[in-house]
Amino acid sequence: MLYRQYKKMDDVLCYSKTLEEEADRIALQLLARACFDVREVAEVISTFSKLAEAPASKVSKEEMKKNRYIYKHAFNEEKLLYLKSNLTKFVSFREKCGCTPLK
Repeated sequence: MLYRQYKKMDDVLCYSKTLEEEADRIALQLLARACFDVREVAEVISTFSKLAEAPASKVSKEEMKKNRYIYKHAFNEEKLLYLKSNLTKFVSFREKCGCTPLK
């Protein structure tokens, strides 16, 4: 019980919206410059958000362990909105690299 309380507090104290957005921005720039279709990231974030928002009582320990990355990071509507509002910028990074044009 004490560990759960500690984990909740630790998650709140260690989370920074600014750092999370910066990490997202850097990751998306790297994906774009590596010629990935960054438009598909929205679907991945949406899927991860649904997993992260599932009630804890419905998530098995195995599922939690397997997807701990998803639960440790803020995959939510805010992340999706950030991506969608900056998507054209990331697509333009991709175009500047001489990647195959997106359809």
